[in-house]
Amino acid sequence: MKKVTKIAMLVLIAGLLSTVGCTKEGKQGVAGVNGKNGNANVQTTILVANNASNWMWNSGGSWRQASWSGINQLSLTNISSGAVMLYQEDGGGGYLPLPVTIKYNGKIESNWFTFGTGSLTVVVQNTDNSDPIANIPLPARYKLVVIPSAARRANPEVDLMNYQEVKSFYQLKD
Repeated sequence: MKKVTKIAMLVLIAGLLSTVGCTKEGKQGVAGVNGKNGNANVQTTILVANNASNWMWNSGGSWRQASWSGINQLSLTNISSGAVMLYQEDGGGGYLPLPVTIKYNGKIESNWFTFGTGSLTVVVQNTDNSDPIANIPLPARYKLVVIPSAARRANPEVDLMNYQEVKSFYQLKD
């Protein structure tokens, strides 16, 4: 009986202390200084197709593709909820976002890409079904940029179709 009484007293005391304990009333503290925007775990990699042998014809012979595998940035999390962007070097120091259709050496050429967990494929096709690789300066360089979903949601104003804006905002290095 003494043991039951002691336990009941301890429970009663603990209950009283929890309801009449300290409060967090007080003055509001001074606001801290805003930190500098970082790249929020934005990941980049350069993909290069060095020569025509890197570009395989499709079975019908109307377009070519170059593929890469083992790309760690293309994790299941990143590809299911983040932004995956690919930019093609334009030969003048800049990058064009894919997909893109351009007139190059008198030909109209379409460039697009597909991706999956750890892999990426670039497809190039001329509208007249001629060999598109004849128009591409080799090595062909691409910049893959993977932006986690939280960074994309926090910065919806960043124009992902403008590589210079993406590079500047997320502080990417070439």
